[in-house]
Amino acid sequence: MMNGLLNVLHPTFDALSAYADLSELDGQRSRVGRHVTRCAQCREVVGDIRGLGTAARAAEADAACDTESAPDNLWARIEVAAVEAAQDEAKPRETPQPGTEPWEVAPSLRPTRHWPIPTKRSLARIGGSVAVAAAALLAVALGTGDTPSLLANAPSRLTVTPFRPAPGSTVHVRFNPPPSFAAEDKLVLIGQYLSDAKRASTDFYFGGTYDSLAVLRRAADGAMVGDFRVPSDFGAVSLVVVEPSGRRYAADGLHSWIVVGGDSRGRPVLNSLLAAFALDGLYGSASRASVLDTLQRYFPDHPAGFATARRYRGEGMFADLFRFFQGAERKYIAFNSKLAKQAALDATVIASMVDFAYELQEPGEAARWTRRLVLEHPDDPRALPYYARMVHEMELEELPADSIRPYVGLLDSLFERAVSLDASFVGNEGVGIVNRYGSAAMQRRWALRSLQRARNGRLSLNINPKWLEDREIRDQAVITLRAGLAARCKLPGWMTRAGRSEQQRVRHCGGVQGSALAALSEIALIDGQTSRALSLADSAVERYRLAGTCWSDGGHSARGHALLARGDTVAASREFAYAYAPYDNWQTIAVYTAIVKRIGAAVDSTTWAAFGAEGKSELKRCMGAARVRDSLERRVR
Repeated sequence: MMNGLLNVLHPTFDALSAYADLSELDGQRSRVGRHVTRCAQCREVVGDIRGLGTAARAAEADAACDTESAPDNLWARIEVAAVEAAQDEAKPRETPQPGTEPWEVAPSLRPTRHWPIPTKRSLARIGGSVAVAAAALLAVALGTGDTPSLLANAPSRLTVTPFRPAPGSTVHVRFNPPPSFAAEDKLVLIGQYLSDAKRASTDFYFGGTYDSLAVLRRAADGAMVGDFRVPSDFGAVSLVVVEPSGRRYAADGLHSWIVVGGDSRGRPVLNSLLAAFALDGLYGSASRASVLDTLQRYFPDHPAGFATARRYRGEGMFADLFRFFQGAERKYIAFNSKLAKQAALDATVIASMVDFAYELQEPGEAARWTRRLVLEHPDDPRALPYYARMVHEMELEELPADSIRPYVGLLDSLFERAVSLDASFVGNEGVGIVNRYGSAAMQRRWALRSLQRARNGRLSLNINPKWLEDREIRDQAVITLRAGLAARCKLPGWMTRAGRSEQQRVRHCGGVQGSALAALSEIALIDGQTSRALSLADSAVERYRLAGTCWSDGGHSARGHALLARGDTVAASREFAYAYAPYDNWQTIAVYTAIVKRIGAAVDSTTWAAFGAEGKSELKRCMGAARVRDSLERRVR
């Protein structure tokens, strides 16, 4: 199956031409290079390209192109491709009507069924009249010119007036409720404002921060209508409709509806579109597709509209991917040729080129643009996570550790500059890189910073436990955990969306609060406060119980360590058995084995087995009760 995929997704002529110019190392790092090593057909084309280059360099400057050095049928292939590409790209565009099915592929990305037009660099090798003709056709194929006015696809149930509201204006909302909302006489419109492209936002389904914007009431024709005013710095807003209890919601499938701001005359605004594009969610949203299409048509010189524009047209996985690479590679080369020459670029433009390169599976190209982002905009919030991903991609290539370590210092400097970001923004990639390649001093700084920068505290430490032996880090961990316990419980994305019951949210918060108490118990034990450690562990187990969660291993483990410190080995063994024996995975088995070995002959194997069976029986009983409880809650809803 994979061989068939590789044979279908041949790189474009542009991509092979660019690959032919790369060094051996850069070529191996590219997706095209990996394909060429497996594909005899593409290796032959690369050989043809390099042969033409060698012939052109050997010829005198004023000599005509030596066509005899070209492989058979090469000129015919290029001429046919040029003509057919121009004919295909010249097809008229049609603006979709409101309410139509999800969008068609944009003409600017519409691929041909043949090799795309060669780049200028490739044409320079060919020379002669064919080069002149192909260059002219290339300008037709890649030129955007004036495009027809675009009316983006209207959502199937929700529409707004005006279509592109200006900052500070009033927006009228009209919602056609689904049958599940037929009995409701009012609904609530909730939304999340998107102000700029740098904001790390999340779609509603994944837990974005949504607030009430308006109450929708039933009109005479059965629709639900209401009004709200957008702020003076309005860029875009993502919208969802919920019924008053918040248990059910209506959206654009798994996505929020997106309303993008315009100017006073209703025309698109680049910054507003970029703000809407920053919304993090899955592909497939009609609203997101509308944003991409509008970016392409009104702002064709900005790569953001093309960087992540995957077009799934329902023609099958292989055909869809084939079309994507055929069109996107050509577009990337065009943007790269234009933007790479400019002395300074906006951070969003550079970030879009990074995204574009990753979409094409070209980590080498992404690394080049990432380095430029870091150099020109080191304080941009995207610089740090993009740089962390770049280094991680180097790891995936299995480069030696000595080749990766020189990059870690800059990662540390970027984190130091980004004072408004905590370590969670870098993600596991950045933290893991520092832990694997950073010095002990650097690892310590990251552990301490991650705790100091935790906003409103944190209920999990997310640091290597070894750093709790450090007094300063231990004291900061206590401050952070206590602040997290005192603050309102922050739910994860999957828990915040409508449809989750209040009981489920209470159980989740009780579980993470129990984990925080268990961590405080372990810290107290390090400080020699055995009685306090046992008290905190008891509180953790009780918090788990009150929350109704069966996964209370953290509390039992903390209580076991506290009891062991007090010399009550048998009671400690029972807690450890409850914590680890019921879970048959390699991590808990390893921990359990180490504890049994530590306690040694103080508890015989028969006692261990009895405690383990008791723990498994208790977990089974708890999970059975939880299933009954969850079933009853669903019936009530």
